This record gives sequence, structure tokens and C-alpha cells, in this order.
Amino acid sequence: MIAVFFPGSAAAPNLRESAHLMSVSSKLKIAVCRAELCLVWRSACVVSILPLLLRRWGIRRIVERLTPPGPLPPARRLPRERVIYLCLRVLDGAEKMRFRIDCLRRSLLLFHCLRMHGFPVVIHFGAKPRASGLEGHCWLTVDGALIQDRSSHVLGFTHMFSLPLEAETNRGRCAEAPAIDGILFDR
Repeated sequence: MIAVFFPGSAAAPNLRESAHLMSVSSKLKIAVCRAELCLVWRSACVVSILPLLLRRWGIRRIVERLTPPGPLPPARRLPRERVIYLCLRVLDGAEKMRFRIDCLRRSLLLFHCLRMHGFPVVIHFGAKPRASGLEGHCWLTVDGALIQDRSSHVLGFTHMFSLPLEAETNRGRCAEAPAIDGILFDR
């Protein structure tokens, strides 16, 4: 349906007002695109450097380094679902380029990006016995709600520690964390 307005009629839109609204909405779209592009770029950088960090540092030090000093300004933040979606697309691309993406790398990337966008995300580490030793797993929660993991899968693991919350309240337990599947939790 095409609306026709005659100049000077009461129903005619104010052209200056509509031009201003269009410029505001286009600026908002550009800002969102820029924020998404920055997130994808930063995610790709984090994914590419994670193998080196995991070889050189313990988990606590990596989480400290990946925790941003503060969230982005509200105008540059993206919704949680969008942050998760973009990070998972970056991880898909990294897998296609033969990067090894497991729960640890996925959780570290999502932890960094969600913290950067102002979400109070916590990374949890757990273990469970299996025939050949121990199996480790990590998962994320925001305000106690599980992110990107099945609760049935997480329930099989004994919770070992969480970062960053328990790192401040229960340092002794974190410092004594064992190695699971060849990954040292602390050094």
C-alpha cells in the first residue's frame, strides 16, 4: 500500500523530522554493525592466541587476563544472544581452519566477550571419573543460568571451582586445583 500525502495537509509528515529520524536510525545501524565487527575481530584474535596462552599460563592467569577492566559503554554493548551467536560463528570458522575448539576454548572466548559487554558471567570447572582417568569440563553461567550447555551434561561433573567469584573468596582451593586431561588449572 502506498500512502499519498498532499503538502500542507494535516496528515503530511514533516520532512525534516523524518529525515532526522532516518539519520538517527542509520547512525544506530552503523554503530551496531561497528560493534559487531569489533566483537568478531576481537573474538578471532582471542581464538588465535588461546593455544599459546594455554601452553604458557594456568587457567587462573588466563581468566584474569581475559577479564576486561570494565564493560564497554552502554552505547557499544550488544545483547547477550547476539554476543553468543557471533562468538559461536567465529568458533565455527576457527574449527574449519583446523583450530581445536573444545569446551575450555569456547568457554574462555564467551567469558571474555560476555564480560566485555557487561554480563556477570562465571566460568565453572568440573571433573568426573572415567575408565582411563579423569574427564574435565567447563561451562558458563550468568546469574546462575547455564549458557550454551545442557544441564544433563553438566550434572555428571563434580564442581571443582569457579572463576572469577571463587578466586577471590576461596583462593586456597583454587591454588590446589589438580591437572585434568593434561591441562593445568593453576601454576
